[in-house]
Amino acid sequence: MYGRTTPSLRGWLLMLGIVGGLGATAIAAVAAFDSWREHRQLVDATLMATSRAITESVDRELDQAVAFAHALAISRDLAAGELLSFDVRAQKIVEPYGYTLVTRPLGARDQLVETPQSVGETVAVVPILAAAIPGKDQVTIAPLQRSASGEWLVSIQVPILAGERRYRIDILVPTATFQRILNDQHLPKAWTPVLLDANWTIVARDPGRERFIGQKGGAQNFQHSPDAVHEVRLLEGDTARSAHTHSVRYGWTTALATPDAESWREIIGPVLLVGISGFGMAALAIGGVLVFSVFLARGISKLADATKAVGDGAVTLPRFRVRELALVGEGLQRAAAKIAEDKRLLEVRIADATSELHRQEEEKRKAEAALAHAQKLESLGQLTSGIAHDFNNLLAVILGSVEGIEQRAPNEHLLRLARQARQGAERGARLVKALLAFARKQPLKPEIANPNLLIKEFEPMLRDAAGDTVQLQLLLSPTLHPCRIDAAQFQSALLNLVINSGAAMPRGGRITLETRNVDLIPGDPLPGDLPDPKSGSWVRISVSDTGEGMSPEVAFRAFEPFFTTREPGKGSGLGLSQVYGFAKQSGGDLRLTSEQGIGTTVALYLPRSVEKEAQRADIETSANAENVPIAATVMVVDDNAEVRAVLVEMVQSLGCSVREESDGRKALDWIRSGERVDLVLTDYLMPHGMNGRDLAREVAAIDHTIKVLLISGNASSEDPAAEIPLLQKPISMSVLRRAIRGALNI
Repeated sequence: MYGRTTPSLRGWLLMLGIVGGLGATAIAAVAAFDSWREHRQLVDATLMATSRAITESVDRELDQAVAFAHALAISRDLAAGELLSFDVRAQKIVEPYGYTLVTRPLGARDQLVETPQSVGETVAVVPILAAAIPGKDQVTIAPLQRSASGEWLVSIQVPILAGERRYRIDILVPTATFQRILNDQHLPKAWTPVLLDANWTIVARDPGRERFIGQKGGAQNFQHSPDAVHEVRLLEGDTARSAHTHSVRYGWTTALATPDAESWREIIGPVLLVGISGFGMAALAIGGVLVFSVFLARGISKLADATKAVGDGAVTLPRFRVRELALVGEGLQRAAAKIAEDKRLLEVRIADATSELHRQEEEKRKAEAALAHAQKLESLGQLTSGIAHDFNNLLAVILGSVEGIEQRAPNEHLLRLARQARQGAERGARLVKALLAFARKQPLKPEIANPNLLIKEFEPMLRDAAGDTVQLQLLLSPTLHPCRIDAAQFQSALLNLVINSGAAMPRGGRITLETRNVDLIPGDPLPGDLPDPKSGSWVRISVSDTGEGMSPEVAFRAFEPFFTTREPGKGSGLGLSQVYGFAKQSGGDLRLTSEQGIGTTVALYLPRSVEKEAQRADIETSANAENVPIAATVMVVDDNAEVRAVLVEMVQSLGCSVREESDGRKALDWIRSGERVDLVLTDYLMPHGMNGRDLAREVAAIDHTIKVLLISGNASSEDPAAEIPLLQKPISMSVLRRAIRGALNI
């Protein structure tokens, strides 16, 4: 009776098939949703990458125009008033790029020179563009305007002081140049790229360039938002997803949009395919379960009929076509042995399944750890040099305080801890200094250095510059002589050489950076077309590549400024000329040898320094004098209260009398009061319109016997006066002691 009220095997298998079908349907729905989401993420990533590429291309175009403006601004012809010669040179520079140059007296509307017109001809009237938007340095980029001829132009303006003459150079870039950048991207027809200037005015657009250029762009609420993809409405009225990327240097914005309707057209096919496939698999699973249930139910029914004779001791088993049913029939005869064997097999299978689950969990854990590490590296990559000044102020407070603790440590344990803290702060200072040196954000001076150490310090950045497909090999001489060089400029020169070598190997290759000592005598043959260095001891640093090489004509002109064989917008042509200038300024020379199909070698020759031993002797002879207290009155000027407090403590520990002020004007008031001050120790960057250099000039005007020392954590683009010593934060006690003694000549 019980057996008749319970579900049959066929019913259970049918329910299993239904459950399996529903599961397959759910999986299909999830897969369709994931497919739609992945497609949307892919479209967003493609929009962002393409938008950034357009922004970078626009930046390079503006950088090129700015570079032309700077180059023309220092023209000797313009300074001498030779406008005809200046016009000829200007035409040669700007006309190949489709630019127009206009030169007028500063503050006037009359034009002196306009390319492609010649001096003295009737020129087109180009309006004076007002409300200029700041660009970089003293260059301004004016809002988009239409010339008298009806052409839309972007004006890059540079004021010039040439002797007693004051001019303004305007580089007029037609918007067709930027439209060409959009056209060169070969974007899908449904995409809408828009280029907007800093006023959110449309500079270029596709489609509808003639219709919308010069108008205000839509979605102005995203003008100052971070780079991201937003939901917007196009000027045509369609909704779309738009990637906005902003130019940090010029404030321009690239918006690249794709209509929502187009996105749905692209994804509906794959989504439907995934859905239909899932439903088909569900139907197939249910049908298969039904067929198998019928076949299996028949065999089980026969087995049940056969078991009725077990009590009689004569069991007749039919021939089963299902292996499991045959095993059950044989189990009726060998029950005990079969149960034990099945238990053993079951345990083995459970162990295998458990081991597989553990393996999958371990692989998942490793993948999650790798993802977290990659995200951490991405976050660290957002560090910029803008925090260097504040970070150096913090290091100055830490280092000065730790040195004070080190001097007053009552026991060896505290002294050891203070030394460890000082070493850590000094390592942090060296790291910030290396970052600032590469970014050229601080004034640097020649110093005695071993090129090998500078190369090893800069090795990670050199490998990044070489690229993933290029192998960078270092062959550094262990007995290399020291040189007197500017460390940051030396590393910048190496970076330029490695970048040039990498560009010569688009399909990968090897770059070899080698250092060695060389002794030259008159008549020694050296490769290259330039005069040989004079005889003596030299340090040779060479960068060799296995790239395409140069023809003799190209190699002969390789060091000329603005000469490049790369495509327009992919190189400024200043890399090798900067390296050549560094070599000459350092008292050295540069050699280039190249063979087409084999590669290029650029060798930098720097004179060996002989000042190291003499400098050590000076330090030894003055070591005892450094411990003598300094009898002087020092005024400490710094707007950062914490840094100022540490500096006051350090100066007082040297035996000096100290007066402290928070800005330059208060310091001048104290000096004008007649109180005696021997030395002013002042920060370079300070508020209230007076920096450290201005304070030094005012102090010299009041009393030229008062010495001045400048300190800085991150100097501005305008370098301090060369005659005023500059100390970089953080400052150690020994450096501060030597600087004060040197300034006071004691």
